[in-house]
Amino acid sequence: MDALSNFIRDINDFEREKRSCGSGNFGVVYKGAEKRTGKTVAIKFLNNTNTYEQNLHLSRELQILARVKHPSCLQLIGFALPDRNNSIPKIIMPFCPNGNLKNAINKRFKKNIPDDVFDATKMTCSIYGISSAMAYLHSQGIVHRDLKPENILFDNNMEVLVTDFGISKVVVDNAKMTLSIGTPQYLAPEAIEGHITLPNAIDIYSFAVTLLSYFVQEITFSDHKKLNQTGVMYRIGNGERFDIPETVPEGFRNLIESCWNSNPDKRPTFQNLCTMFETDESLWFPGTNADVYTDYIKRIKSSTGDLSPSSAVSSMNSLSSTPIIHSNHLPKDDQYAQSGTTIHKNGSQGFIASPEVDAIFRATAPPFSRGEKRRHKKY
Repeated sequence: MDALSNFIRDINDFEREKRSCGSGNFGVVYKGAEKRTGKTVAIKFLNNTNTYEQNLHLSRELQILARVKHPSCLQLIGFALPDRNNSIPKIIMPFCPNGNLKNAINKRFKKNIPDDVFDATKMTCSIYGISSAMAYLHSQGIVHRDLKPENILFDNNMEVLVTDFGISKVVVDNAKMTLSIGTPQYLAPEAIEGHITLPNAIDIYSFAVTLLSYFVQEITFSDHKKLNQTGVMYRIGNGERFDIPETVPEGFRNLIESCWNSNPDKRPTFQNLCTMFETDESLWFPGTNADVYTDYIKRIKSSTGDLSPSSAVSSMNSLSSTPIIHSNHLPKDDQYAQSGTTIHKNGSQGFIASPEVDAIFRATAPPFSRGEKRRHKKY
């Protein structure tokens, strides 16, 4: 338990505000402060973790947060375990006062944000920061699987921090990767179909859609129809891509199309993207301050070192996964795709917690129900 036990905190050492400052599928976030130092933090209260799947989700997020060390990734400060008086686990992270990328882009479109707060230079820095963070994660054998603007936060200096590793996957040699459902707009077609041969490439696809969001207020197909999640996934799975307006500069257009190529082998890597963003000025937002941007790149690179893929990723020939929607169950036409068909997502499979996480959750997790014991008796 050595590595993770270093991050265990007593929640009584922190105070928090009564009102939450954010929420997601897996919990509620409060602004707080460490009593001893006064340092502002974010305290993530996880939803009830009484099930095996929920404990796996938490253990996965903690494992990844504890090992991630990159200036453009949100760092773990600590976590508080459930006890007899409070069954809710909590994750403590730095507080990010400037919201997320989606909010910043929306405010820019609505002109509700001063021009210098998220200007061309900061936008160019942000896409480099995201790419560098993702190159680092991939070099560590980590596939994010839910990269999107909502999961990219800004620190005090409006510099990006990639976050929310709750459904990320640590890939090891010959491992099979199952995919918890991400966000349909950002899901690669092979993730929808369940034929993932290059795990890292699904994050590249998500980055393409994220990059498109810098240029459009709403991500739509060329017919601009309103679609539910099934409709979006059906059309992506059948080879369609979102509309790229003519106003998008050619360099960015070509890059987006390259990143969401139907063939994962033909998509660039995040290392490739970092090199392109460093050297190709057609991929800088107009008005970018070259000196400020160059200094940002140097600062990021000085903290990262070698980002070549680890053996955990490079030694894999292929991975299989369970499809989110089996091809036999896809809607037959677009009209049916908009009808509100329910998507059933697969439960977690094949994830094995590290010994230290296993020990922590054996000691703290509530007992399984009879049904859970039957389903997970090997655990």
